[in-house]
Amino acid sequence: MMARCIRMAGFALATVMLAAAPAAADPPDQYLGSRFNVDGTNPNGSKYRGTATVGYESDGDRYRVVWTIGSDTTVGTGRYSQHERVFEAVYDGGIAVYTVTETGVLDGLWRANLNQLDGREVLTPTDKASEKKAR
Repeated sequence: MMARCIRMAGFALATVMLAAAPAAADPPDQYLGSRFNVDGTNPNGSKYRGTATVGYESDGDRYRVVWTIGSDTTVGTGRYSQHERVFEAVYDGGIAVYTVTETGVLDGLWRANLNQLDGREVLTPTDKASEKKAR
């Protein structure tokens, strides 16, 4: 299974931000798309590409995230703070924290476990709905 990380400083900041965030995530807004191209860098410097989907769970305050990188698929649960413009997702053994830009790009860091180095990832929206909403 692919690894995900956050830089140590970013991890500390994200932990503080997440601890201070309200229990419920904000409802979806115009900047969070549903389909993304993924461009990332592993902790060892190797590059990877893939896709991701983000779907709002109508029964609560969370999102379902599915990353597909090569033949590996990772599923996680995310929350979005519209006020902070931060999307965070947890998955089996890891966490990813992204800043959400006004154009709908998610730019962030990931960590698979606390003993591992960080990876970086940029998710660029590909669906027409995201493109229209971001304008």
